[in-house]
Amino acid sequence: MEEVEVTFADEATEAIINARRPSLTDFFRALFDNIGMQKTGDYYALPRTFKLSDAALATICNITRSLPPDELVDAAYVKRTRHRLKTQGFSAIW
Repeated sequence: MEEVEVTFADEATEAIINARRPSLTDFFRALFDNIGMQKTGDYYALPRTFKLSDAALATICNITRSLPPDELVDAAYVKRTRHRLKTQGFSAIW
């Protein structure tokens, strides 16, 4: 059997692949992508103008990730994450 060596394009990719678990930023990136895909304006989809407040997004995160009380995310965290993703070139749902 031939041995395969895995290399990474850069340190950031290696850090992401070797991380113990996905970060909250990864969670919000996926959440924003999924909401964006549902904003088609079709009959059973979300309207194109659909928006959630940062507080609502924080609540969704806290519930779906079953975060313990000492790790709960608030609206300020969501706002910072949105702005950080925007500066990185990620087109958020807003």
